[in-house]
Amino acid sequence: MMIFAVHIADGVLMLPWIVTGLAISSLLIGLSSFRVRDTEIPRIGLFAAAIFVGSQLHIPLGISSVHLLLNGIAGLALGRRAPLAIAVGLALQSLLFAHGGKLAFGVNVLVLSIPALLTAWMVPVLERLTKGPFQKILVGMAVTLWFALIVTTIQILSWKLKGLSPRECPDDPPLMRLPHPAARARSR
Repeated sequence: MMIFAVHIADGVLMLPWIVTGLAISSLLIGLSSFRVRDTEIPRIGLFAAAIFVGSQLHIPLGISSVHLLLNGIAGLALGRRAPLAIAVGLALQSLLFAHGGKLAFGVNVLVLSIPALLTAWMVPVLERLTKGPFQKILVGMAVTLWFALIVTTIQILSWKLKGLSPRECPDDPPLMRLPHPAARARSR
């Protein structure tokens, strides 16, 4: 299974993943809601609504479509309160539109909350480390590239541990399972 999939449907995850996801996300939501001030509640609600509405705006891309996640912006604006807004937005999606799963809710909350919390933590650190706007852009690009390489490495290692090549992985969308051009040439 792809580690960073979003909106995992019911029936995809095994019971240990479901239980662990619910336990960790419950802990994360509990820590995020600890000592919430009255002045923070409208902003949390606003971002919960933005996450919910943003996910309903589908943008065509090739033969598929994509939608906004807004978890990075929620992480920047809400900090450690971002999992609250994400959980409410995902609960609304799951209950009103059956987007994502009810059993996989905990894992879905974690998949969106962890990058939001990393964004909330990393941006102030990067701002202290950089001086000018051009240097900030370069550091941001380097961090994005580093994260993409780490995620890709983890995914390839998981395929190798399963004994699969990237072209044979059954968990990826159909476009990722196209045969290698050399294999297509041999079959003609």
